[in-house]
Amino acid sequence: MLSSVETRLAQFLSICSVFSTNLLVEKNKINKLISDISHQTKTPVANILLYAQLLSEHDLPEDSSSCIKA
Repeated sequence: MLSSVETRLAQFLSICSVFSTNLLVEKNKINKLISDISHQTKTPVANILLYAQLLSEHDLPEDSSSCIKA
C-alpha cells in the first residue's frame, strides 16, 4: 500500500515538474513576443514623427501644415 502511494506521489511530482517547466517556457515565449511587437511598432512610429518634424521645418500651405501638427 505504501509503495503504491509513493509511486503515485512520485508520478504526480514528475508531472508537476514537467508542467512547471512548460509553463516557464511559454511565459518566456510570451515575453519575447511582446518585446518583439513593441520593437516593431516603435520603429515606424519614430520614423513618422521624424518625417513630420522635417516637414514642419518647411513652409507648407495651410491645409498641408495642419496635417503634420501633433
